[in-house]
Amino acid sequence: MMINAETLYQIRFVYRLSLDELGALIGVSKSHLHRVEKGERPLSDRLRQSLIEALELNESKLQRITDIYYEFIKRG
Repeated sequence: MMINAETLYQIRFVYRLSLDELGALIGVSKSHLHRVEKGERPLSDRLRQSLIEALELNESKLQRITDIYYEFIKRG
């Protein structure tokens, strides 16, 4: 499952989670998540797996999140 910094932001945006809220959910700090989203830190396999488990992500759910994000941005 392809999850990168951009996808991480899209997930957080669609779920309407703050950096604090998502960090608490997956066990990392707000500042670490911010650095990952900005591309200053890599998205580790452990972080990716925590995200998948916490939000019960799969390929189709991830695609729907991306679709919702772009639909929202289009309507902007």
